[in-house]
Amino acid sequence: MRECPLILVADDEEPLLRLLKISLGLEGYDVVTASNGVKALQAFEGSNPDLAILDIRMPGLDGFSVLKVIREQSSIPVIMLTAMDEPACVERALAGGADDFMIKPFDRVELMARVHAKLRRNGSDDIGQPTAGKPKAIGR
Repeated sequence: MRECPLILVADDEEPLLRLLKISLGLEGYDVVTASNGVKALQAFEGSNPDLAILDIRMPGLDGFSVLKVIREQSSIPVIMLTAMDEPACVERALAGGADDFMIKPFDRVELMARVHAKLRRNGSDDIGQPTAGKPKAIGR
């Protein structure tokens, strides 16, 4: 059994991947990253994460396709984190099995609180207190 929850973050923006890896790491989580949909599925299958954060627009396979495969194999919490703010995208993601949807730019503190809540509800987060401090918008 892992000492702390493992989070998969998939996004084609390398600076955002690095930022999320650092932010989640500071919260006490282990993080595996992927820069496209194919790598996201490889990371998912190879690491068995406790939660996934997926962008929608990624090369190879988009986030909807990655979500579909994850849902066929697992019930881990999935948060879609994307610049696509059209209601149809939100509806498609939630109907496809996403547990949450956040739009870039996003508030780091809010994302960490949502991660904690999803993992706590799933019984995977024994780390858990939301980050204190001044909210900062990041992403896009």
